[in-house]
Amino acid sequence: MKDSLKAKMAVVRQLKQAIRHPYAWPGGYDIFAYTEDGAILCSNCLKENYRLIVCEIYVGCSTGWKVCGFECAGNIDCGDGYEQYCDHCRAIVNE
Repeated sequence: MKDSLKAKMAVVRQLKQAIRHPYAWPGGYDIFAYTEDGAILCSNCLKENYRLIVCEIYVGCSTGWKVCGFECAGNIDCGDGYEQYCDHCRAIVNE
């Protein structure tokens, strides 16, 4: 029980970090989150839906907002001409 609470708190800390600092250093690449169902969320959507995401993490509301990880757009290779979009607002996240 104690370990799962620590894990949830760690995800919320990472969430706050991604909202406060939406770009990776060095490089200035976008930071984005991915949800349990594979959706990608940009930092603006993380900020706008913070309460829903935290509720999902701690309570398990089953709203589809459960963030399970974070990534830097510089770490993904989408190939030529392919862009990765936020699944909520359709903003490009791999610029």
